[in-house]
Amino acid sequence: MGISRKVNKAVFLDRDGVINELIYNEAGGEFEPPHRTEDIKIISGVPEALDKLTDNGFELFIISNQPDFAKGKTSLENLMLVRNKFIEILNKDGEKIKEDFYCFHHPEGVTKDFL
Repeated sequence: MGISRKVNKAVFLDRDGVINELIYNEAGGEFEPPHRTEDIKIISGVPEALDKLTDNGFELFIISNQPDFAKGKTSLENLMLVRNKFIEILNKDGEKIKEDFYCFHHPEGVTKDFL
C-alpha cells in the first residue's frame, strides 16, 4: 500500500520589476523600488495572472531584496509602509499572497547592522 501525501504547489515571485514597476530616481540616475506608497504601480496583467495561479491551487510568496534602507536612501518605516500597501493592493479581492520575505541588507550599506 502506497503512502498518500498532499503536495502543495507554490510560486515565489520577486516584487520589484516583476509585480510592480520600478521608479526612476533622477538624483541617482537609476531605477529602484518605490520608497513611498503613492509610487506603487502594479504592472498590467499581474492581478489576473495571480488570480489564475491561485485558482489553479498555487500558494503565492513574495521575495524581495530591499537594500535602500542599508544604503541610507529611505527609512525602514517607509519600506514597511510600502510593503503593507503592496500586500493590501494584491489581496484586495481575497487573500492571494501567503507570505512575503524581505532582505534589507547590502554589503556596501551605510546603516549599521545591515551590511
